[in-house]
Amino acid sequence: MLKKILRGLGILITVVLLLGISVVYYFKLNKELVGNFLQDNPDRYSIKLVRNNTILPDLNSNRMMHLASTVKIILTIEYAE
Repeated sequence: MLKKILRGLGILITVVLLLGISVVYYFKLNKELVGNFLQDNPDRYSIKLVRNNTILPDLNSNRMMHLASTVKIILTIEYAE
């Protein structure tokens, strides 16, 4: 009985570790993937980064785009009112 319990715990721990490792690997940020997306799809993004009153990148910032999250929609509605 004890052997079955220990064997089951071993299998459970192994499965949890493998799932954890695969999730970390899957969600790891790939800089080349992001860079390739930005080069291949210049019409699908806009960015403007300001640091200490200095504009660093400014790409498509004047172009009207869809809002990316519901929080931004709520803030836009409040601002419009």
